[in-house]
Amino acid sequence: MSNHLQFKKLHFILCISAIILLMCLFVIFSTDVKTHDGPEYQTFMKSFIGINNIKLFWIHSNIYPLIGAILLKLYPSLQLVRLLGVAILALIGYLLWKNSKSQQAVILWFLSPVVLAMNGAIYPAIMGTLFFFLAYIYWKKYEHSKRIQLMLFSGLLLGIAGAIAEVIWPIMLFFVIIFLYKRSCREFLFFLMSLAAGFSIKLIVDYFVFGSAYFSLFRYIGANIIVFLRMHSDNILYSPSIYAILGTFVLISPLFIMLYKLYGEGLKQELYLLVTYLLFILFIFTGSGDRIASHYLLPIAPIAIYHLGRILSKKQFIISVCLCLPLIIVYSLQGIGEMSTPLQQDINMFLNEFGYDAVIADRNLELNLAADIWNNRPHIIWLDEYLASKTEDKAITTYTFEEAPFKKFNNFKIARLSFSYLANVDKEYPDNLPFLANKGAKVPLEGYKQVKCYQTICVYEKAI
Repeated sequence: MSNHLQFKKLHFILCISAIILLMCLFVIFSTDVKTHDGPEYQTFMKSFIGINNIKLFWIHSNIYPLIGAILLKLYPSLQLVRLLGVAILALIGYLLWKNSKSQQAVILWFLSPVVLAMNGAIYPAIMGTLFFFLAYIYWKKYEHSKRIQLMLFSGLLLGIAGAIAEVIWPIMLFFVIIFLYKRSCREFLFFLMSLAAGFSIKLIVDYFVFGSAYFSLFRYIGANIIVFLRMHSDNILYSPSIYAILGTFVLISPLFIMLYKLYGEGLKQELYLLVTYLLFILFIFTGSGDRIASHYLLPIAPIAIYHLGRILSKKQFIISVCLCLPLIIVYSLQGIGEMSTPLQQDINMFLNEFGYDAVIADRNLELNLAADIWNNRPHIIWLDEYLASKTEDKAITTYTFEEAPFKKFNNFKIARLSFSYLANVDKEYPDNLPFLANKGAKVPLEGYKQVKCYQTICVYEKAI
């Protein structure tokens, strides 16, 4: 008698179909795009269908938003882009079933708090996770059959995963180090060549979109160097709290700890990969408060659940499912119940009451406004862009690295290196532009008076 829970095939299909239907309804009846970069991707997608209401801020790969732009061209609603994420999560569930034949693994996947937290998110990590899991599947097939084309295909898929989502880069590196350790030089070179071929898609798309193959690559690396040197204007580098540490080990699946059994089964590489990556995201951690960001956990979730479905006994599986339910309620179910957020409601009222052609937006509000306005007017001007237009050098931010004078050595030279971000403006903005800020925020511009306040934002005009 099997020690795993087994449903009748029809009942299993109906159960999974019901969960997928609920995931779709969640997307349809909610507005939360789930990730801090969501507005960035939205404005980028909209620019490709002719809605250019802000100068774009962009450091990421553009493969995913280009696919999103195609969907927006077919139907101008973000819900269609979000439903693409549901389809990809469902496809990963199918791959789990096809390759593991474990109903437990499939159910654990669709009830994973991390998976449901990413449901409906506008973020490339979902698509990147699909290709990363496929790379793992084909690598295991290569280990079994030793057919070189399977290894090449695995490397190609891994490179595509990294081309789609930068969040895949760390685990991609760990995958290469751990799974190719002690492999022959021939295997190592062939795998890296196929990986580079897959990753080159990012460079090719960048070249055709921006005119530079390294546009987003250099910007992303540079931005992260600034963050990790703690030179960013916002403190977005966090130290892990006890809640984040606990969350890391239960949000993929509550009995994640049971994967220690992989060591005794000869699957040490899988265990090393999971543990190494989890330690990495704990100690090189960007997130929000005590919550570890779901898109960091998602890439390893399919591999973890693939093996958990086989490892957990029937009793352990039932315990895991029961523990998932409160975690889903607390962690995953956000943004449901409202067809529009308070900000969206405020924007609609603002557009009906004011007919501005252009407005200045306060810091951290610019992209949120532009993402929820589906017209070219009013044009959203970044506050830093506006302020920089008033200066001679048009510099937004300047970073300086300078060595301290030596106390014991009276050297006559001190090294200094500096670089600046410049505003892309060719003329000074007028002084009488209206200003939008978050409600309760201090207005950073002089001579402005409040003319209207909504639930979340306030409108200011220059006093005459």
